[in-house]
Amino acid sequence: MFDTTIQPSQLHEFFQANAEPLQNAALLLGGRPWLRRTQRILDDLRQGGAVARRTQAEVEKLYGLLTLRFVHDLESPEAAYFAGLNPEDPATTEICLLSEGLAEAAADLGFKLDWIEDPRQVSPVWQQLQRHLLMVASVQAPDPVQASLHAALLAARKAQQAVYAATSGGELSQEVRRGAYRLERLLGSDALFESSSENEIRNWCDRFELLAMVEKQSIYVHDEYCMSGGYEQEIYSDLGHRLRVAFLALSDVGQAMNHVLCHLDAERLAEKLRGQP
Repeated sequence: MFDTTIQPSQLHEFFQANAEPLQNAALLLGGRPWLRRTQRILDDLRQGGAVARRTQAEVEKLYGLLTLRFVHDLESPEAAYFAGLNPEDPATTEICLLSEGLAEAAADLGFKLDWIEDPRQVSPVWQQLQRHLLMVASVQAPDPVQASLHAALLAARKAQQAVYAATSGGELSQEVRRGAYRLERLLGSDALFESSSENEIRNWCDRFELLAMVEKQSIYVHDEYCMSGGYEQEIYSDLGHRLRVAFLALSDVGQAMNHVLCHLDAERLAEKLRGQP
């Protein structure tokens, strides 16, 4: 898609204007190793000229750090830093803004970072942050079962709001709206933890994902710096965006419910093993 270099302009400006916040975020999320990597990027960009492929790869990795792509494994070095993040901390908000700013600065150059569908959508860092904070809480809490139940209830409350936002506008069929209303009630009740609810959540996940895909459209972006003159970019309509948010929220509910079941199974197995001679 690109030659070995990309044109500097806005990417240079973004790093120059946000040098200190970027270094603070790198230190907060990845410690001194990531701080040094960010400083090397800044040094490369200060030299002017086109952005080398090596620097471009480092920028992609930095974006991965800012969007918490490297903390899926709780044993990874970055996860230890992530576990200390507070969603209400102004530093966390700054990281979110930096991730969006970097995405837009790169996208305007035709420099398509991985994992970006549309920079105008909900910041991916918030989704990752909420998802992994729930995971960390369920693992590190004194009572894992209670913590996982709390996490599942929080996820269900968020999903309830997302489903309402996606289906209350009248754009969808009456059948879908009626089913979504029943889903909202399920998400707000104790019946959520009954055995039949797992399939119900999974089915609605699939349904929202398919409905969102229908609302996806492809646009051609002209870019003089791209070797082919431009590139295809897929974006969601407003309805499609709301449907995808509902899909992601329900996916989180399914994951949180699975954590509850895993903790309960672990307790049952522990009791069984303790009773063996």
